[in-house]
Amino acid sequence: MASYLDTLHRSLHRHLPGVIPPPSANLPPWLLSLALIVPSVLLLTPLVSPAPPKRSSIINSRDERVLIIGASSGCGEDLAKRYASLGASVCIVARSKDNLERVAATCRTLLPGGAVAPNKILTYAGDICSPEDMVAVRELIIREWQGLDTLHVVSGLSSTQTLLEASSVNQKPATSSSSPAKRHHKFEAQDGGASEADLPAKEGLQALADETRRLADVNMVGVAVSVAAFLPLLSSTSKSPLIHHLSSVAGLVPAPTRALYAATKAGGLACFRSAAVENGGGRSGVRFLAICPGTIDNDFRRKSSSAVRGFAPPEGFDRALLSVDDVTNAIIHHCSVSPAPAPIRLSIPIPFIGQSLNLQVPLLKLPPNDTVFLPNIPYRPGYWLLDTPLRGFTERLGRRKYGLE
Repeated sequence: MASYLDTLHRSLHRHLPGVIPPPSANLPPWLLSLALIVPSVLLLTPLVSPAPPKRSSIINSRDERVLIIGASSGCGEDLAKRYASLGASVCIVARSKDNLERVAATCRTLLPGGAVAPNKILTYAGDICSPEDMVAVRELIIREWQGLDTLHVVSGLSSTQTLLEASSVNQKPATSSSSPAKRHHKFEAQDGGASEADLPAKEGLQALADETRRLADVNMVGVAVSVAAFLPLLSSTSKSPLIHHLSSVAGLVPAPTRALYAATKAGGLACFRSAAVENGGGRSGVRFLAICPGTIDNDFRRKSSSAVRGFAPPEGFDRALLSVDDVTNAIIHHCSVSPAPAPIRLSIPIPFIGQSLNLQVPLLKLPPNDTVFLPNIPYRPGYWLLDTPLRGFTERLGRRKYGLE
């Protein structure tokens, strides 16, 4: 063994004189072993690694069969147009029949090649919460396409009230802090009550319960129903099946003025991620991808954040908004990466020539990201901070963003 190490030592020193010390050097055994093993691993590793194959190398864009639930506006509409321009077969589902027909007409004009097959763009006016509608959509897809490759669950409902506002109680700045909790705000009924201890009435609590159920139907029940309805079809008919759920950062990071929305999005996201675990490890072959964006710049959220809560968004709020195009680009990008685990890749800049050396470690492979924060900074660090004593920093930023401080 000593003879083998001595031979290896001399050989490595001859090829890497600036890295491996000469055999005559008096080194501690552990340092000598490290100096021998690390370069050996690098030499046995392919130095220049090709990029992992994209999903498009498995399924051609023009052969891809895509279902988008919640495609009558916003990101769903933009996704439908993007897939149509790539030549994919697209089925769009939403409750508004008129909006669906408008989006479908635009998609048909974007299809490359001019000629439009009758079943290239499909529509179905239905509700994501309805098992009957989801089965009808599935039967339509089987009849027209004989299978499905990609499912986008984009439907969602927003609520931009605090928990107490949803139960008809406002918080107003207090004139004194004589309460036991030394609070800085008092509670005031929305019907004009002046008592500092106004409590939610039965009617207010009923409105809160109704609103919570309404959001839960779409944001949580709809996710469960749609994923269950199409998962077996994807697994049995696609060469590279994928389910994407457009969730929200609010499903992972507590969001002020989004209590009901955050709760129901968290439930839907937890259901989605649990299904991913249940079907991972080669059990179904389906890749699960959750995109969690911050607030998206669209008319619905702008209107609800001002009209429902009764005040305009705070200064600087617009700068934090994501464009629909940014979100769509992120979805398309993350859906296109290789579904298979890929070796860890390192890029090392080479001085003077402006190039980089790509290294990979074949024994250390990572699957593609299954939960994407958009943007990654500040939301992912904020998510990590929630489990630390610094969680107050994340919470304070949230209150400032939505005008509570």
